[in-house]
Amino acid sequence: MNRIRRSTAAAALALAVTTGGFATSCGGGGEGASKPPAQTETELPPAEETAPTTPEEGPSPQGGIEEEVGPGTHQVGKDMPPGTYRTQGPSDSDLPNCYWARLKDASGEFDAIIANGNAQGPTTVTVNTGEYFETSGCRNWIKEEGPPPQEKAPQPESPAGVGPGTHQVGKDMPPGTYRTQGPSDSDLPNCYWARLKDASGEFDAIIANGNPQGPTTVTVNTGEYFQTSGCHNWIKIG
Repeated sequence: MNRIRRSTAAAALALAVTTGGFATSCGGGGEGASKPPAQTETELPPAEETAPTTPEEGPSPQGGIEEEVGPGTHQVGKDMPPGTYRTQGPSDSDLPNCYWARLKDASGEFDAIIANGNAQGPTTVTVNTGEYFETSGCRNWIKEEGPPPQEKAPQPESPAGVGPGTHQVGKDMPPGTYRTQGPSDSDLPNCYWARLKDASGEFDAIIANGNPQGPTTVTVNTGEYFQTSGCHNWIKIG
């Protein structure tokens, strides 16, 4: 019996210690009660200021500017870019030629004409910013691109030869010596040819020209333009 009492007393003592410890831990305002840690405000670093972004600017579109030009009067630099243009000649096979003109203004007066022509076949014209380009009865004029003819291999000569029009030597036809049999229309007394230093169509561009009445030979060089009308095709002979 004594052993049982000791065990009971020990158990009671252990319970008292456990209960006391619980009271100390969970008690309210006693000195032994632990206090929760004080909360302190944490200062955040200031937000970095970023400059407002603007959309990247791309090239401005060239509204209304076309590199293929049909009939009408067009302002160079606004309706069409400056450069060299080529047509394949009259748009109506029943017509012998078509018309083009470079104009210094849109007055419509005769004095406004810088240069003009009546194309019977493929023809090349160079126009500059600020001018006006007028055309009628021609197939559309296409802007030519690419390096100058000195940097390109010459076109092979055509067995049919070179017909009416304005042709860039070294690009549309190889340089060399050409011969025609004269006027293609027996009702006409002569035909026309010209060597040109450029495609401006101006009088000062003429290097040499002529009105053959019969067989004629002409030598042309790379970088020039060769213009002809009313002649039999020119055949390369050298």
